[in-house]
Amino acid sequence: MKPSAFILALPLLLASCGGNPLDNPHSSAAVDSAAAYGRLDAAVFADSTASDMQREGALLKIRYKENHMRALGYDKAADAYVAAAVELIPDSIVQ
Repeated sequence: MKPSAFILALPLLLASCGGNPLDNPHSSAAVDSAAAYGRLDAAVFADSTASDMQREGALLKIRYKENHMRALGYDKAADAYVAAAVELIPDSIVQ
């Protein structure tokens, strides 16, 4: 699996929030950006026209991004990303 554009752009997004992202990896701008991407990625899963493979791929992508952010030390951003994604995924599937 190739890294997505989001994972490659995450350091740039965090750097654009002002200052060095390593100084404040949990800034509100970084968390808000991660939540926005979580909603975008979950929209693929929630799409009623998506095939089963596309939905499975979307779930794997969400988990991959969450784990990658946690590995980089962005736990708050990962939490926001997953929370936003779960909001769009139907309740019957999340359980």
